[in-house]
Amino acid sequence: MKRLTWFVFSFVMIACTGASANSVTYTVTSASLGISPNDGTGDNVGFTIQGPGMNLVGVGGTDYFSFGTSPTGFAPGSIGSGGMAFSPDYLLQGNLGAYGTADIEMNGLNGSILGGAFTFPSNGANYFTVTVPAYLSGITGMIVAGQGPSFFTEPFALSGIEGQETLSYYYSPFFNVYYPAQATFSASATSTTPEPDTLVLMGTGLCAILASLRRKHRA
Repeated sequence: MKRLTWFVFSFVMIACTGASANSVTYTVTSASLGISPNDGTGDNVGFTIQGPGMNLVGVGGTDYFSFGTSPTGFAPGSIGSGGMAFSPDYLLQGNLGAYGTADIEMNGLNGSILGGAFTFPSNGANYFTVTVPAYLSGITGMIVAGQGPSFFTEPFALSGIEGQETLSYYYSPFFNVYYPAQATFSASATSTTPEPDTLVLMGTGLCAILASLRRKHRA
């Protein structure tokens, strides 16, 4: 019994320490992205991501073959997908808690949009628009703040959020293929998850309870 008590106590102590060492996770409650075809020359995504203590507005990019940018286009009747890699390159304005735009680094960090599959029309419609369920996730970054002895860095992550993606394509009768025109992702949610500070407090409380039980058992 004594060994079991010490094992549980040690496990909770490790959990308490790990909770404070992890990156801060900010809960996303709404997100919107405007996406244009990426021709390989640079940024093609504008984004707004919001949540408790968070408001990020900036630009980013998708990889060259995201959003159907294959030079061959898509044949009528073929299968397409809303999935794409997304890199939030830099902020135009924003804050994470007490930290402002100058403290938030996102350059080169990759997220993803997981979008559903769809089928292109087989009759060669001039313009084709489809809406599929999608999920925005995997966005991380770093807080870099302070100067001299007060300088520090702190990793952060943004929670994923479910939404929908609308993709539009135009048809080229000459090449008999569809080419991307534009896409949007939108999502909103009201649910929240425990903040890291809350998890630390919960862990500290469990540690105290277990310590009290151990003292009573010894008495």
